Amino acid sequence: MRIYIKNLNLLKVPDKDLNPFYLNSSYEELIYSLDGIFKYTNNKLKRLHINDVDVVEDYLDNYNIIIDNSLTRYESEYYQIPLEYVIQKREIRRYGMNKRSSVFMIINIDDNKISDIFFETETSPNLVKEDIITFLSLLK
Repeated sequence: MRIYIKNLNLLKVPDKDLNPFYLNSSYEELIYSLDGIFKYTNNKLKRLHINDVDVVEDYLDNYNIIIDNSLTRYESEYYQIPLEYVIQKREIRRYGMNKRSSVFMIINIDDNKISDIFFETETSPNLVKEDIITFLSLLK
């Protein structure tokens, strides 16, 4: 599940305050075409299939949150891309209280700019509330 914070200012993310919680980075290339979205990572090209579900809006302390339970799965490997496409290169930074945390803050960076911040967890937002609030306090 992904948890988004409504009206979060992406321009004011203090890297140095997040450094103690940094776990790792990964890189991917997303290829957008009329035939779908493809992901190129680890020298493999796979087509994304997104199972969209309705989002739920809720509150976590004073924050408006959006809970997204959509699932993304990957179809079998592809060996060619469509003729017309656009490539988006992305760095994905992962932060957590520790490597075994129940919740991780994900920061997506496209063209050296933060494009998205969200939290990933397999549990209820209320069970990881303290960790989310800790990260949000660092983003102010």
